Amino acid sequence: DIHAAVEAYLAKMPAAKRARSNAYFEGGYWLLLWDFVSTVLVMWVLLRFRWSARMRHLAERITRIRAFQTAIYWIEFMVVTSVLTFPLTVYEGYFREHKYGLLNQTFGAWMRDQMVGLAVSVVLGAILMVPLFGLVRRLGKSWWVWGAALMVLFFAFVSLIAPVYISPLFNKYTKLEDLRIKDPILSMARANGIPATEVYEFDASRQ
Repeated sequence: DIHAAVEAYLAKMPAAKRARSNAYFEGGYWLLLWDFVSTVLVMWVLLRFRWSARMRHLAERITRIRAFQTAIYWIEFMVVTSVLTFPLTVYEGYFREHKYGLLNQTFGAWMRDQMVGLAVSVVLGAILMVPLFGLVRRLGKSWWVWGAALMVLFFAFVSLIAPVYISPLFNKYTKLEDLRIKDPILSMARANGIPATEVYEFDASRQ
């Protein structure tokens, strides 16, 4: 009985810890709303004050090549939106996580991860946006069909490279040497048809 097993496990938790856990997740639901509101507000600012048009004009002045214009605009867009949403980001990702004991990074280490994440988003986003907007220009109303196919291929590509090239930018991976933990994991993997030979653990603290 899964429900009974969960309730039995939760009953072992001290009331204060359970209340703290509930407060964290309930607050997270509100943050979904505030994230949405902040995104809408930032998009409104970009359009209402013609910042987006100025960013486009700057890209057009830098180069006449459409693909490069798209990439430059994307870089501008990511930097501007990241700056405008930074107050909510720093509260949600740093101060709140520290408050609930879910983050042990210093502010400098946390900022380092934010900058790396921004750089990864800029590069991968440019790789996607250039061909996507090329499809929009060439195909008109039917762009969404090939755009959807492009998105599927893009996410498959990111999923393929992420464990090797992206995750190590944020975490330190080392081989797991404790056989009491390693052997059961490898046995379970082989039992499910996964030809694993090594197990890695990672340190995300970045202290």
